[in-house]
Amino acid sequence: MKIKFISHKVYPQFQVYIEDKIVIHIKIDTQINAFRITCPENKRVFFIANEMVKKTKITTLSNEYNQQLGSLIKSKTDHNMGQVEIEGSAYTYMLNSDSPEINLFEHNNFQPILNCKLELQQFSFPNEDYMSYLLFSLAWFKFLTKEVSLFAHSAET
Repeated sequence: MKIKFISHKVYPQFQVYIEDKIVIHIKIDTQINAFRITCPENKRVFFIANEMVKKTKITTLSNEYNQQLGSLIKSKTDHNMGQVEIEGSAYTYMLNSDSPEINLFEHNNFQPILNCKLELQQFSFPNEDYMSYLLFSLAWFKFLTKEVSLFAHSAET
């Protein structure tokens, strides 16, 4: 997978590709902390908010009805690592700044379940303004593909 930064306009936009096929389109509105994800057969709007809980900064993900769907907690010891949770599916993430990429891992697994190279053009890595949006988007995509495969499996049996 790869993430390509495609717009410098008022609303930054990213596209996520598997080979040459667009699988996610992300449009960010940093002024209201919102983003739109467009996947095949799925369009959603989400909001993020930063909170402090016992001296830990937690970024929460809410849907358009203000229902909390997930959270993002950055590691206190390594700013390139942390945990992202969507609808009960928890992942560990690692940002690699040497060859700009995002890796998502299931807990207690050392092989990434998702590896995504970043093509950010003139932006440095990681760009803190956009990273939470990208992490939530990738986790949401992984959650959707997991749900689709579970649905397909249950439909077959």
